[in-house]
Amino acid sequence: FPVTISWNKGLFFYDGQVFSPWAAALTETLTAANIINVCALADGTLMVATMKDGLYHLSNNGELLANIGVANGLSDNLVTHIMQDRQGGLWLALGNGITRLELPVWNYLRPSPVLIVHMV
Repeated sequence: FPVTISWNKGLFFYDGQVFSPWAAALTETLTAANIINVCALADGTLMVATMKDGLYHLSNNGELLANIGVANGLSDNLVTHIMQDRQGGLWLALGNGITRLELPVWNYLRPSPVLIVHMV
């Protein structure tokens, strides 16, 4: 998944020759949240880690699927690293510890997704 990040310009797609804005509709939101890391998930979607706003789950077209933070189950909005394990869970390095997030666990039809979070 040839997507690169810019601290203050958002996400970009690289086709081998040219960098083009990707998920342009979210550029302002993501740059305000301070992107730290991006992880391509096994299902083809992306998880974006931020300093201020937890995780952003994006479709492979750059559409926002969910914003996951303190308001819906994480213990901290500072997410520095993301890694998906063989079982499909996400290991997150947060500002206050390490967490494993089981996917998929949220229901996008509910206003407040329910997360299964394991603090380590």
